Amino acid sequence: MKLRHCLIIVFACCVALWSDSPSIADDAVRTSLAGLEWHVVTDVWPPFRIEQETGLVGIDVDILKALSTSLGLRLRISRAPWGRCLKMLETGAADAMIGLAKSAEREVYIRYVPTSYYTCSPRFYILAGARRAVLTYDDLEGMRVGYVAQSRYFEPFDSDTKLQKYAVPTERQLLELLLAGRVDVMVGTDCQVDYELAEAGLLERVVVAPYRPDAHTRLYLGFSRKSRFVPRIALFDDAMRDLLEKGALKQIRASYLPDSSVSGR
Repeated sequence: MKLRHCLIIVFACCVALWSDSPSIADDAVRTSLAGLEWHVVTDVWPPFRIEQETGLVGIDVDILKALSTSLGLRLRISRAPWGRCLKMLETGAADAMIGLAKSAEREVYIRYVPTSYYTCSPRFYILAGARRAVLTYDDLEGMRVGYVAQSRYFEPFDSDTKLQKYAVPTERQLLELLLAGRVDVMVGTDCQVDYELAEAGLLERVVVAPYRPDAHTRLYLGFSRKSRFVPRIALFDDAMRDLLEKGALKQIRASYLPDSSVSGR
């Protein structure tokens, strides 16, 4: 009985030591991830996800690769329309998405990595020389406003049912609607739209409206609540913060936005 009692005490001490030693526990958990594949779904959204013949490249893709290397994971990226990507997280058909803005609706089925890696701002864009100016939010009333379906910009816009809003699947289609005069104004995030306008040589044809919402959109990596990686979110957060603290994220952004201030987090 004494021997059994001693063994129980020793076992209890070992458990306590394990629990109180984050480095030992973290190393064990990190080792358990090695070689596993995580499936990330996303859509084109330059400069974060740029379509090329060889597949997607861009800021987000480089971040995913850096995280995979840090955690010893194998990365699989699939492209699908944004709305379908969200549905895949809801059903558990994919592990994660990147470039996500937070919303209460999404948090029902998404667990976000706490550290944001970039901050954008919502902006309204109009054709240069447009007859109607957008000086305040109220000026949007009576205008045809284009936006990307399933996107989150700011309140009250997102929940405003009085505006004449027209949804399309992608920012590229949204820009085409504006250029064709099928919408009077479009809303988008500056970090993406400004890049696309510059790449297309449209900076003189499409301009930012004077009204600028006092809002900011933080971008996150998020996991399906049905993903096997959810219990390991803290490790992904540690890896993301490590990229930030070592300046790796700044370097990644600068490689795609060399002329910008690279002001995102």
